[in-house]
Amino acid sequence: MTKKQLLKKLESCCAVVASIGGKKVIPASKLAKKLGADIIEVRIDDILRERNERLLCGIIRKVKNAANLPLIGTVRIFSEGGRVSLPEDKRLAIFLSIMDELDLVDIELRAGSINEEIIEKAHEKGKLIIVSYHNFRSTPPVSVLRKHAEKAVALGADIVKIAAMANKKKDAERLLGFCSSWKKSLMTAVSLGAPGKLSRTNGHVYGSCLAYGYVSHPFGPGQPSVKELRCLI
Repeated sequence: MTKKQLLKKLESCCAVVASIGGKKVIPASKLAKKLGADIIEVRIDDILRERNERLLCGIIRKVKNAANLPLIGTVRIFSEGGRVSLPEDKRLAIFLSIMDELDLVDIELRAGSINEEIIEKAHEKGKLIIVSYHNFRSTPPVSVLRKHAEKAVALGADIVKIAAMANKKKDAERLLGFCSSWKKSLMTAVSLGAPGKLSRTNGHVYGSCLAYGYVSHPFGPGQPSVKELRCLI
């Protein structure tokens, strides 16, 4: 699927994303396809807990062949939920080495100096860019959410992803309301924790273009399964 085709699809409907990682990513990708996932997010940081970096390209190629679905590549920074702590130069090298196998690249807003180079290379190769912001403590005010989203677009985001902890239902409602009002790019909004479950299962009603689910184990607090999402979206 080309960048243009994928963008067009995400503009018209919410895609179910299966997050996978660890040792068994190939069988997990097959199961994700069987469960009805539209896209697979490969958590490279989680794979690196178990596998050598030199094997990554081959693993990702096998995942893509097994599922025949668009792939998001994520090397999550440790401060935003990453499973391993990697220096910037190592994360940059990993992204560049796997770029050709990916359809979407997820880079954190706070990733540092490697942002511009990764985004430039990804756009050169026709990949969609997700610029993400994670807050595991609270949901910021709308003014702060807007500031993060505008910065992400300025960096070159095709999709802005905001994931923030909902300590109460109103936090989730605020994030979803912001998502509904945002018009400068595609957005996916995720409220973390039990009070935010509404955003994970009903976010598409508010314009969220990606709904993340797990296949074997959750990658974030309150994350539903792909099977559950497929029944709702």
